Amino acid sequence: MARAKRTEGVAALGAIRTAERLVKLENNGNYESFAAGALGNTTYMKKYMVPTDLDGNYYKNNNYSVSGGVVYASTGNVDLECNMNLDNGYLQP
Repeated sequence: MARAKRTEGVAALGAIRTAERLVKLENNGNYESFAAGALGNTTYMKKYMVPTDLDGNYYKNNNYSVSGGVVYASTGNVDLECNMNLDNGYLQP
């Protein structure tokens, strides 16, 4: 069941990655980092997404963050943790 739930998080990671790639074009080749729940306080990302875009059944907008070229989905449940590299889209532990 956890794998099925995690697909929601992975889909949101992909949406964040797409928005971050657009941000990178506007922001001198840099991704915009943000803490969990702080998407609405960003300079560039909020042009492409609003926090409620990330609210699902198992993950909420405050579960997502971006740092060091990686987007994180952290729920506090180790079975639902997932991360994605922004450059290549690979999922990573």
